Amino acid sequence: MELLPLEVRPLEPREIDEAVEVLGLTYGPAATRGTRAAMAAAPHTWFIARREGAAAGVVTANVYGRVAYVAMLAVVPRHRRNGVATRLMETLLTRLEKNGSATILLDATAEAESLYRRLHFVEIDRTRVFARAAPPPVGQASPDVPRGAFARALELDAAVYGCDRSAALREFATAPYALALTEGDGYAMVRGPVLGPFAATHDATAERLLARVLALRPHVERAWVPLANPAAATLFEAHGFACARTLAHMARGAPSPFRRDRIFSQASLGHG
Repeated sequence: MELLPLEVRPLEPREIDEAVEVLGLTYGPAATRGTRAAMAAAPHTWFIARREGAAAGVVTANVYGRVAYVAMLAVVPRHRRNGVATRLMETLLTRLEKNGSATILLDATAEAESLYRRLHFVEIDRTRVFARAAPPPVGQASPDVPRGAFARALELDAAVYGCDRSAALREFATAPYALALTEGDGYAMVRGPVLGPFAATHDATAERLLARVLALRPHVERAWVPLANPAAATLFEAHGFACARTLAHMARGAPSPFRRDRIFSQASLGHG
């Protein structure tokens, strides 16, 4: 049966409800918390695919100057394996490169790796998702992000990642249970049950920071750990975390400026 034409274009505000529903079908409702607000604030950073009069897929990327991180590619199940993901990615990549993104990064599931390889992404590392059973959060959800600690975290993040991610980190700093800690050559941020970004030059600094994080936010249960930093896995395992799955960390374009050997936990699979 011949497929009806596929339209791919920037998301319009009136399509936000449909786009959030598409994301929920792929990632689950919990993963879409906060997404509606992000779409409403900057719908032009999202692309939507439409076929047969309905939303078939969406995609976006987080942009840090000349580095971009692909996030939340989702396709409605009945439209999978018929070119929707490819068209969405081609459209997104064209926009990113036209706007000056020299390096484009992503973390790929095993099912999606072949798609990204066809689009000239190459695997440069692996990302391991670490998780643990943790108690529910207690007390006030108000952020604990002292101005001095946050300013230092921004400096350290720029040094480790080689780009300016301050806009994303400022958003993280307002999330429920947000926390920012620094110590010498390291920093750690928390939002909700997530630890990251978390980086340090020395392993001993990272060990002290993680102990402080878990004392202040015992409900933390997830981290995204680069394979390039074996000390990170050892550290998380010592605190009761275990690797739940592994993804391919892939790049297209210029070499990545990220110092993944010093990253103990990414901010997320869509932020790096």
